[in-house]
Amino acid sequence: MQRLNRTETPSSSAALSTSTSTSTSTKLKQCVRRNTTSSFLLINVTLFLWGSSTTCTSSNGGGSTSNIMIDAFMQPHPIRHCTPISIHGRLSSSTSTSASRDSHWPTTKLYSTTSNNENKIHLSGESNGDDSDSDIDDYNNYLSNHPDIRSFNDALQEIASKYSDTRRVQFDVISRAAAAEALVKKLESDPDAPYRPNINTYNIILKIWSKSAHSLAEGHGRGDINEVFHALDDVSVPDDLMEVVNHISSAKDAADHCSTILTSLEQRYLRGDTLVEPNAHTYNTVMDGWSKSRAKDASQHVQDLFLRMSQWSSEGVTTTGDDDTGSLVHTDATYWEQIKPNKISYSLAIQSYRRRTFSNKMGDIESLVNTLEQEYEDSQHDSTLKPDIGVANAMIKTYMRNADYSSGGGGKFQQSMTGTSWKTAKKVNDIYIQWNKKFKNTGDIDFKPNVITTTMVIDAFGRCGDINATEKAQGIFQSMIKDWQETGDDRLKPSSKTFTAIITAWAKTKDPRSPHKAEELLSLMEEMYAEDVKEGRPTQLLPHSQTYTAAITAWSRSLDNTKPQRALRILKKVIDLHKNMNDKRIKPTLISF
Repeated sequence: MQRLNRTETPSSSAALSTSTSTSTSTKLKQCVRRNTTSSFLLINVTLFLWGSSTTCTSSNGGGSTSNIMIDAFMQPHPIRHCTPISIHGRLSSSTSTSASRDSHWPTTKLYSTTSNNENKIHLSGESNGDDSDSDIDDYNNYLSNHPDIRSFNDALQEIASKYSDTRRVQFDVISRAAAAEALVKKLESDPDAPYRPNINTYNIILKIWSKSAHSLAEGHGRGDINEVFHALDDVSVPDDLMEVVNHISSAKDAADHCSTILTSLEQRYLRGDTLVEPNAHTYNTVMDGWSKSRAKDASQHVQDLFLRMSQWSSEGVTTTGDDDTGSLVHTDATYWEQIKPNKISYSLAIQSYRRRTFSNKMGDIESLVNTLEQEYEDSQHDSTLKPDIGVANAMIKTYMRNADYSSGGGGKFQQSMTGTSWKTAKKVNDIYIQWNKKFKNTGDIDFKPNVITTTMVIDAFGRCGDINATEKAQGIFQSMIKDWQETGDDRLKPSSKTFTAIITAWAKTKDPRSPHKAEELLSLMEEMYAEDVKEGRPTQLLPHSQTYTAAITAWSRSLDNTKPQRALRILKKVIDLHKNMNDKRIKPTLISF
């Protein structure tokens, strides 16, 4: 059995056997070089050591706290044999190794070996006081408590739900994903299991790894310094999964593991080893993982998967890269109809062109949309192929990516409306108008632009740094407010992101009205938020530091003599809000000051 060490390679084993005389600074450097979260560990370990004023004696003779804790990173751990048995949301009370640690330390223990051979999988990434994580008893009891595959999948879905807000994930996503997959592998290999994994099971596992890729790309999902110590001390996974997980340390690695799982499913189904059929959702999940991984080759992976879906569902499997294709069973297109691309597949394929230049991406995007629209008509309006507002949003997002936006305050874009920023804004606005016409002509709510659509259009014009574009953005915003007030449709209600976009639009110009407009908009957002809170309604208007910072920026660019006092008043307001709300999203940033 191997230990979970995500970047350890055979060539690094010598470096791990550091002598006790190695200095703390040298150990830190060696630790950071071999750990994928290098900057995270260097900063946090250093701060931890600076903050430590106590010393303790190690089992081999003594030493400072700093040396002992760095040794925890540097020394290889003994190989232990563990079998995945159960999932627990909190640290096992029988684990003596961790019992001495502070109870508030987060845990991400996949397995813990105990004296009575009760091996546990821990999927908690929250503090030990958090009761929100699912507690699942040992494997046999688990199967008894979940007598069918549906309840089994519900338990996995509970794990996946922890990834819902990828930007606020605090636990170690790789550890949790590995534990979830280990549980499925246990079910696969158990000859006495009352049921077998189905395609929903694998789709959930793929979702967990896909969300892991997204979290890692956003700079989250690494856990904290305490969690790393727990992982090194207590985490182990089965050998068949260990070799793979050992090399997963980045968003790209997590996305690549999704592809590996998908390829395994394909090959087993092609050979007739299983009747579990990959479906469009399976491929979409892997494509989404790549799309959000920010890897340089992510776009190519998405396009390759989309092409495979299109070809296999219409022509069947003609080659798999293996010489022995004669042994394949399910190669006819009728076996792969369920992977035919749907509107989500098309949306992901559209977004894969975001790295291309404006002129190069336009033809490909329009070609995909035309194909989808034709498929929708040919299928007699199959809802899974409807080019709804979600497809339009994917188009807008792709066009906005890498646009040559002006920083505002003068320059060529204020004299010319031919720059890439203006071309992008106009194209985005055309899409907005086109889908709005579809809604008015058909009355189909699925075509109606929503708050996401309108916010992106406002943002596109606002980033031009031009007063004409800003006034256009202001007009769209006012129409949005009017439509929402007249219809009461909350899908049209501005969010805090909408206000941030329009306030930023004004902040990018040097028009004398800019700071006053920014404050008016800020006050309107605060009033709408207060009304939502008063009425107990769900709200998307939670104040955000970026919104206030944009208003401060508007004053900083003003020629008004009172701008220091006006900007300081807004800054004080956001500071007070952060103190009262204790929400990091409203915490002033360095740019705010």
